[in-house]
Amino acid sequence: MATAVKVKAREAEKMRKKLSSSGLLDSLHKAETEGGFVYFPVRGKVPGHKLVKRRMARVRRKPAFRELLAKLLGKGAGDAVFSYDVIGDIAVLEVPEKFSKKAREIGLLLLESDSKLKAVFRKAGGREGRYRVTRLAHLAGDMRTETVHAENGVRMKVDIAKEYFTPRLAAERKRVAGLVEDGEKVLVLFAGVGPYALAIAKRKDAEVAGIELNPSAVRHFGESIGMNKLRGHVKVVKGDVKKVVPKMFRGFADRVLMPLPHSAEKFLPEAIMAVKKGGIVHLYTIAEKEGGAEKAREAVLMAARKAKRGAKALRVKAVRPFSAAREQLAIDFRCT
Repeated sequence: MATAVKVKAREAEKMRKKLSSSGLLDSLHKAETEGGFVYFPVRGKVPGHKLVKRRMARVRRKPAFRELLAKLLGKGAGDAVFSYDVIGDIAVLEVPEKFSKKAREIGLLLLESDSKLKAVFRKAGGREGRYRVTRLAHLAGDMRTETVHAENGVRMKVDIAKEYFTPRLAAERKRVAGLVEDGEKVLVLFAGVGPYALAIAKRKDAEVAGIELNPSAVRHFGESIGMNKLRGHVKVVKGDVKKVVPKMFRGFADRVLMPLPHSAEKFLPEAIMAVKKGGIVHLYTIAEKEGGAEKAREAVLMAARKAKRGAKALRVKAVRPFSAAREQLAIDFRCT
């Protein structure tokens, strides 16, 4: 038997939100509808409402990945080392070397723990090649690497085996999109499948362009523009930033984004060339935790001086850890 509160169907959504926000909703049982009323299972008294006892179906909960790992590897193994990213309906899992012989079993457990997942891959190496994609090994589920990822109100086609994409910067992409003002011209260098460009165009009445060299990412970026009904608001240009910017985007942008953390600093001359006087550049770079921010700031000032421009740092902040000694920085600076 479960304890429930009985409300009229037309008041059900209001009551559900109230119970959920107050922590009174019993998540172990299912809400039920009968005779124009809805019965919500609760975990305590609900002010102003009488409670009833009722037989209610229990929620069938999938076992958590942590629980399944403990059964397979033992409680001492811990699951903190098994980090993974979810891109669309595909998980990309990191398996420590000492557990590599059980990698496929671990992949199956992750698939079992999350009904939204359809495939699990393991990182089988670092980022490599011209387009800095991660070498992957299939562990469980569908044998495919293409998916549709939803983030910041947009849907993007991604092939995790052919294109660089990380879901870990979703909050940073939302932050930058929120800074853009209507009417701005925005240029995204190394645009990938378009996460920054699409998020900005979805939220703001801005003219957005992205430059990308990887043909697979360009194709998916273009398909995502159509999928999100953003044609006329975003365009993607295939090519090398060092060649495309001088030809097409000199002095074009009110705002330039540089989401290529491992080598973006090499392209500061092009970013400064593209941004208007008083415009803003968002640079992403990997830096040492000790003293790295100051070195990155100096690189910005030096690039500006070489271009006979001024630069003023507006914000320097770590957006995510990269290793024990390094982190990814976001540097926002105004180019005068």
